[in-house]
Amino acid sequence: MLITDSLLLDYKRCPRRAFLNIHGDPKQKDPERDFLDKLRQENKRHIALVLDNYYPHYEKLPFSQISLKEKAQATIALMEQGVDCIYQGLLWVDDNTSTSLEWQENFLRIMPFGYDYLGKPHLLIKQPGQSKFGNWLYYPVSIHLGRKAKPEYKLLATFYAQLLAIIQETSPPTPELIIRPLKQFSVDTVPRVTKARAYYQ
Repeated sequence: MLITDSLLLDYKRCPRRAFLNIHGDPKQKDPERDFLDKLRQENKRHIALVLDNYYPHYEKLPFSQISLKEKAQATIALMEQGVDCIYQGLLWVDDNTSTSLEWQENFLRIMPFGYDYLGKPHLLIKQPGQSKFGNWLYYPVSIHLGRKAKPEYKLLATFYAQLLAIIQETSPPTPELIIRPLKQFSVDTVPRVTKARAYYQ
């Protein structure tokens, strides 16, 4: 089963919605309202504003018509190169993810194996530190349309940090949220990780 950031977001907001998105009949799904399309357009403008103001030097993946796993591999390739800012990267962790046994066991204590995990943070930002890539590592930045650092935003940020910890073999980096109007927040992931570990022990 594939656990994605969008599935986690749906579950946090409405567990029934998450269930129906997986097991429900697509034919019975209500058509999208025009309001949702308007929100998507506003979100695109907000992301563009953030990029222009804070990260004009970003680099996107070089390919678009490729599979999710290929996008994840392309993201890792950019991380290995030490690109300063990666836009629309893709994080994928599964049982076959190449990492040390120590980090596999650490991940198992937080989220169980037997699943595939997929995250799409808006940005991956390079900073000094030690990782399997060298003397640099990455932290995730999530851009949201809301005006408050909502719990569901923090949940996704923690999810991205955990995936990055496995991929780059570091302690989970401190993720960042950017909400309207261009407000930046650092997310303390410890409470959510502690709760997850207690659940799976």
